[in-house]
Amino acid sequence: MMNLVALILKKLLPMRRALYNIPQMMQFMTERFGAYPFDAYGVALLPVSTGWALETQTLSTYGADGADEAEVFHELMHEWFGNSVSPATWQDVWLNEGFATYFQWLWQEETEGRPAFDATVQQAYAGLVSRRVGPVLPQQPAGMFTAATYQRGACTLLSLIYISEPTRLLSIPYAVLCLKKK
Repeated sequence: MMNLVALILKKLLPMRRALYNIPQMMQFMTERFGAYPFDAYGVALLPVSTGWALETQTLSTYGADGADEAEVFHELMHEWFGNSVSPATWQDVWLNEGFATYFQWLWQEETEGRPAFDATVQQAYAGLVSRRVGPVLPQQPAGMFTAATYQRGACTLLSLIYISEPTRLLSIPYAVLCLKKK
C-alpha cells in the first residue's frame, strides 16, 4: 500500500502548483464573468490513472496521472461555462469546451505572456489544418470530445473576437449562443 501511495504522490506533485493557483484562477474568472456561481468548490483525486479529468458542479476530478495547470484551469472554467449554464443540446457542447479552452489560453497569456498565448493558438490552428479537423458541431456522439470541440471551438471564439469587440462578445447572453442550427 505504501508503494501505491508514494507513486500517487509522486505523480501528483506537478499538480501542486496548479492546485495552489486555484484562488488566483478564480479571481481571474470572477473579474471577467462575475462571482463564482456556486457556494463551494473542491477537487477529487482518484487513486487510479484515468487519462481524463472531469468537472461537475462544484467538483473537479482527476486521476492519479494528475493534471497540469492548463487542465486544472480548464475544468474550473466549466463552473462558469458548462455547469452554471448548459447548452441547449449535446451538439452545442463545443460552447462549453470552446469557452473553457479559449479562456485556458487567456490564463496562459496572463501567467506566461502574449508570446506563449500566440504560440498556443498557432499550434492549435496548425493541428486543426494538418489533421483536417471538421466543424465544431459534432455529427456523431463519438465526435463530441475531439479537437473540433475544444481547439476549433476556441479558435471560432477567437475569430468572433477578432471581428468584434471582446467586451461585446462577452456580453452576448450565453443562451443566444446556444440557438439550435436551422
